[in-house]
Amino acid sequence: MSATHIHRRQHVLVGLDLSEMDQALIRYTGLLEQWLPPAHITFLHNIKLGQLPPELKTPARLAQITQTLEQKLQEQITAIHAPACPYKVMVTVDEFSELAFTREVKRKEAGLVILGNKQYLEGSGGLNQKLLRMLPAAVLLVPETFRGRPLQVVQAIDFSKYTPVILQWGRAMEAFPPPEGALRFHPVYVSKMSYHFFPLLSDGEIADSLKQDEAARRKKWAAHFPGYPPLQIISVHEKSIATALLEYAGGISADMVIMGVKGATSLTNLFMGSVANEMVQRETSVCLLMVGSA
Repeated sequence: MSATHIHRRQHVLVGLDLSEMDQALIRYTGLLEQWLPPAHITFLHNIKLGQLPPELKTPARLAQITQTLEQKLQEQITAIHAPACPYKVMVTVDEFSELAFTREVKRKEAGLVILGNKQYLEGSGGLNQKLLRMLPAAVLLVPETFRGRPLQVVQAIDFSKYTPVILQWGRAMEAFPPPEGALRFHPVYVSKMSYHFFPLLSDGEIADSLKQDEAARRKKWAAHFPGYPPLQIISVHEKSIATALLEYAGGISADMVIMGVKGATSLTNLFMGSVANEMVQRETSVCLLMVGSA
C-alpha cells in the first residue's frame, strides 16, 4: 500500500484459523479501532481443500460447511467484540490459504492484514512467512500475549525505500492519540558488520568502520527526516539484527515494531528481508507491523 493511502480509513482483513488465537485477534480489533479506525473489517478463514476427505468435497457439502463455519465465527465475534465499523465474516475454500488471502486482499483493496503470531499456542508460523512475501498490503502480526494498544513504538530504520513508509505509518497513528499516556516513537538503526565477512580486520578497524557508519547515518537522518525523534543507533557484531531489535524493544517495553518486509543489502545495513523472517520466528510479546514500499 502506498504511503499516500495510509491516512485513509482502510479496509482491514483479519485472518482466522479456528484456533484459540482467533479470540486474541478478535479482541485486538477493538484496540485497532482506537489507534487506526478501519473503514471495514473482513474476518477471513480458508478451508484447505486438500485436507478434506473426498465425501466432504461435493459442492453441497462444501456450501454447508462454509455456512456453518461462518455462523460459528459470527457468534464468536459477537460474544467477544463486534466491531463498530461495518464488518463481514467470510469462509473460502482453496488448496492454498496464501492464495485465498492474496486474492481477497486484492479484491477488497485491503491496506492492512492482521494475522496471529503464536507464541505459546500450537502453530508453526509458516503461513505468515509466505504471506509476508506475497501480500500487497501491510501485515500486522499480533501475539496472543499482546499488552494493549501501541504506546511505545520502535521504527526499524534502514534508509531504504521502506523508511518513508514506516514513518508515514507513525504519522497515521498520531492522528488518533491515546486519551491517557503518551504515544512515543523510537527510530532505531542497527549497524552490523560481521566478522565472518571481514576476517582480516582488527577489532579496532571494525570499531572505526562502525563509528564512521554511525556518523554518516546520523547526518543522513538529520538531513532527510527533520522533525522526527533522534535516531538511536545500535552497533552489533555477532548478535543477529533481529535479536538487537527485539532486545531494544524489550528494554523500552515497546508494544510494536514497524519495519520493512525487505530492505537495503549493504553489509553494514539492516538485512530487512531476512530480519523480517527471523522476527516472525522469535518469541515476543511485541506486535510486528511489516510494511511494503511506497
